[in-house]
Amino acid sequence: MLRQIRFLPSENIHGRLLPWVIAVMVFLAGLAMLVALGLQMTANTWHQGLAQSLTVQVINPDKAERDTEVAAALAALRATPGVASAVAETGDQVAALLEPWLGKGNVGPDLPIPALIDVRLADGPPVDVAALGAALVKVAPSARVDAHERWLADLLVLMRIVQWVGGMIVGLVGLATVAIIIFATRAGLATHRETVEIVHMMGAKDSTIAGAFQWRFLWVGIKGAVIGLIALGAGMGVVHLINQRLEGALLPQLVPPPEVLVSLLVLPLVAGLLTMLTARFAVMRALADMN
Repeated sequence: MLRQIRFLPSENIHGRLLPWVIAVMVFLAGLAMLVALGLQMTANTWHQGLAQSLTVQVINPDKAERDTEVAAALAALRATPGVASAVAETGDQVAALLEPWLGKGNVGPDLPIPALIDVRLADGPPVDVAALGAALVKVAPSARVDAHERWLADLLVLMRIVQWVGGMIVGLVGLATVAIIIFATRAGLATHRETVEIVHMMGAKDSTIAGAFQWRFLWVGIKGAVIGLIALGAGMGVVHLINQRLEGALLPQLVPPPEVLVSLLVLPLVAGLLTMLTARFAVMRALADMN
């Protein structure tokens, strides 16, 4: 039936800019997904690293007593089940950690710096941090165990915020796209109002007229989404090249897993269906008003 009634002209009924607008929207939605994913992957990496490590501080101001406590703490840690390794940081290593905050050359021998012990945990049952801290205090009274609990909590909050923000951006882009498609559909319908009224008086059903519009808009949505996806792929390639040149020092690894790549490839189909259904809804509402 749809092929028998071809009342729409062959030229664009939606304007020449609509495919490019859809391309921009798909690009923004895909970019939001990738940025959220990249930040979440980086946060997961940090979370796994912090969850498998502890830091022990020995804050005794007397250097000789501090060295004695460090040796005792190392022996106790290495004998603790669940501890894979325990290594004391050298003075130069601790000074290097403080230089970004205090400035180069400002970390002198007179500055009271606690001794740090880097503890790596083995895979398996979690270590009781409270019991470990109590055991260390017996052999090293000034020892303090930092389980990075605050960092872990902040990272969990960060991951949740990133997920919500990414979802909100994709949702807002979708709503904006729907509004633009409705506007373009109504504009095309108004332009060809006389033709639509004639076809309607000849007995064409509202669903037939809406179908003619929806299939035209389906391909517009797919075309625009493919353009946006190509632009997104080019942008990802540029970011990947820059990240390789920087050796990953500043940017997170934006290498999505296969399932995410598959979901990105589905974007043209989703955009096409969204465009088609929105156009059909807009035409049906407009025809109802005309009747």
